[in-house]
Amino acid sequence: MQHINKNLIADLTYINLSNIFNSESMSDITAAEKQKLEKLLRMNQGFLLNFTDNALQLFITKSVGIDLMDEKYKVGTGSKANRMRGIWAQENNFVVAKLIYDLCRYWQELNTRKRKQSTASEEGQDLLKECLNISKRLVNSIETGLLVPSKKREYKNAVTNNVQEQPAPTSQHL
Repeated sequence: MQHINKNLIADLTYINLSNIFNSESMSDITAAEKQKLEKLLRMNQGFLLNFTDNALQLFITKSVGIDLMDEKYKVGTGSKANRMRGIWAQENNFVVAKLIYDLCRYWQELNTRKRKQSTASEEGQDLLKECLNISKRLVNSIETGLLVPSKKREYKNAVTNNVQEQPAPTSQHL
């Protein structure tokens, strides 16, 4: 068996992980997928779910570590919905997949709270599953190399687990 330098492995792992997070390539989200996401996230008239500007900026920073107010995400009027479209256009598949996943979990939390008043629609649940599948597809398209399969697998497992079985994230920071 060949001896492998642990420092070399650590360096290569760092390089590969760095490529995932800092990739210059933009996401390959399709127009049909964008329509589904826009419907789930209620991105009509510039809004995005029940987020205020500051709450959405904080949510995105905590989710994927980017600043929503960065000029590179300003599209059209600079509304919350347009800035989200800017993220989809500018960021790589990993960042977009993670953000979609976290927004889907937030949507689920909102609808869980609303269920106390009424039942969430079956159409909404179906749309949620479709949007989670968008995140899953983006994750599956990530080329991470052989040195970091555990990180890809860790996130992939989180995305593919049944959404109903996982506890909903809290929105106390909103």
